[in-house]
Amino acid sequence: MNRPDIRFGAVTIDCAPHQTRQMVDFYCKLLDLTLENQEDELGPFPYLDGNGFNITLQPEEGYQPPTWPSLERGQQMHLDLMVHDIPEAVAYALEIGATESKEQYSKNWHIMLDPAGHPFCFCKITD
Repeated sequence: MNRPDIRFGAVTIDCAPHQTRQMVDFYCKLLDLTLENQEDELGPFPYLDGNGFNITLQPEEGYQPPTWPSLERGQQMHLDLMVHDIPEAVAYALEIGATESKEQYSKNWHIMLDPAGHPFCFCKITD
């Protein structure tokens, strides 16, 4: 059987409804994405376009953020983002609304939390 035409669509990230605007602003700034459904404000599921890497936000009533590193609600998802300068990326992420994880495990990556509590890592690009 030939492989059907299957392509990456988007990573969908849950958040509380009141966090939607903050999450849109955060990921658009962090990853240079563009909000695609501006005609109806945020729409039910804001779609952020990154020319091949896309994020959809899914506001959920009763959203409970991850408790990572505790397994109570785990990490739910995380992104690995490649950077040349980890301290510079950390400073920028903090400026636009991220927080640092209390747990860090390596000098080659740095764990951050987005405004809804999802962990993401800045990973050192090794040339």
